[in-house]
Amino acid sequence: MPDKLEKLIEKTTPRYTITLPLSKRKLTYRPFLVKEEKVLLISTADLDQDDIAGRYRAIILLLENCTDLNDIGSLSPAEVDWLFVQIRARSVNNIVKANYASSVGNASIEVDLEHLEIDGDFPDPTIPLNDGVEMILSPPSLDDILECDQEKKADNFYLLKKCLNEIRSKDDIIKREEMSEEDINSFVDSLSVEHLDKVRQYFNNLPTIKKEITVKHDDNEESKTIILSGIRDLLSLCLSHMSLSAYY
Repeated sequence: MPDKLEKLIEKTTPRYTITLPLSKRKLTYRPFLVKEEKVLLISTADLDQDDIAGRYRAIILLLENCTDLNDIGSLSPAEVDWLFVQIRARSVNNIVKANYASSVGNASIEVDLEHLEIDGDFPDPTIPLNDGVEMILSPPSLDDILECDQEKKADNFYLLKKCLNEIRSKDDIIKREEMSEEDINSFVDSLSVEHLDKVRQYFNNLPTIKKEITVKHDDNEESKTIILSGIRDLLSLCLSHMSLSAYY
């Protein structure tokens, strides 16, 4: 591409500043380009329904191209979801109209992407154990989630081991950097079922994007409430205006 044309494209591409709602990090971004939207659509079209990692890897590539961040994976999944939605709103339109299919029939839904907000904040990271002992967790980053790949899913405590930050007692504080991997494994293996339930509650209460939408079919008086949540729903919504056939 000639230098003059490249500079012209650069000048005509708007830049925006945004603050992430959880980490409060400020960043600069631009709308994604047609070619980037095409790559995102093609790279996610044939993924299995449960291939969350594949969807996030495609989105990370897009966000790294469109923002001045080079550590997207260090953000929480909720902030990555939110940032992707905000850039999609600037790139195409904040209003998305999509079809919703159910056993009753098809219906049209309309969602304002700018109204999709992160639900909640990070929960208390302190998990009380016994006799004044407690462990402190750190919220999992997107990288932590992606590292829980298919092989590591066999280890039910993998994410806990990644997020264990400190162990505290009345007399001492043991930081993560003081513990070997073997130490962490031994500690986690010593936890009771009750302790693990508290850990699950912590992970289940992490902030996410959720949106309730009321769907009403034209030929049916009954309405139904659906919940949009998770990157699979958000990606489907944000790409609902596109078709692979447009690129072939």
